[in-house]
Amino acid sequence: MLGGCLAAGVVTGAAALVAPGPRGRSLVPRTAATLIREAPPRDTTVAQIDLRDGRLYRDPRSGFHIEFPDGWELQQAEEEGVVKAVRGDATIAVMVRDATTPEMLAEARADFLRRGIHLSDQEAMEAVRRELDFGSFDRDALTRFVGRRLEGIRAAARGSTVQEQGIRRLGRWPAGYIRATSDGGSAPGEKITNVLYFTLYHGRYYHVAAGALTARYDSLAPLLQKSIRSFAIEEK
Repeated sequence: MLGGCLAAGVVTGAAALVAPGPRGRSLVPRTAATLIREAPPRDTTVAQIDLRDGRLYRDPRSGFHIEFPDGWELQQAEEEGVVKAVRGDATIAVMVRDATTPEMLAEARADFLRRGIHLSDQEAMEAVRRELDFGSFDRDALTRFVGRRLEGIRAAARGSTVQEQGIRRLGRWPAGYIRATSDGGSAPGEKITNVLYFTLYHGRYYHVAAGALTARYDSLAPLLQKSIRSFAIEEK
């Protein structure tokens, strides 16, 4: 439902992160606290802990944790680093990707070149993995990065209207921020409102999206934002 408009750019192909359709496999029962050990080949351990007013989801391999609202259905895609919580038409989703794609490497090389530093492909990859975090960028570089993501969103979304964009925070890290409304409801003419936060840390791209039908978004926004604010990168 929240669709590919939030999965553009470096997150191409991950529209299922927030889109409706076949449901992902359920991760946990909706009752007691559970510790889940995923079978190979993923070989990742995920802790699911019931809290008084929410549930903490931790993915140590992808390096993050987030608290989802209590009672929401937790789903996980087959691909590593992708999880979402769903209730009705509302969705909160997280995706983690390797940032050392050709696009990211080109941006890294260009960023260093502006500072008079020439990098080989290998040097650029190492720089992205170790150093090229949003926290080390200046605001102009962040703004350019957000602008490039917007170009991808506009190209991918049907009837997309960007309402807000800029630099906010995701956990303790500066992050690009976009709020957009697009087509995509189950009924003709229905609109979806989404917010997207994205940042880089040690060679990984962290993407947190949330949204719902536009008619219900304002009433759900405090709950969605509470979950987003709980997101944290587990620093190396």
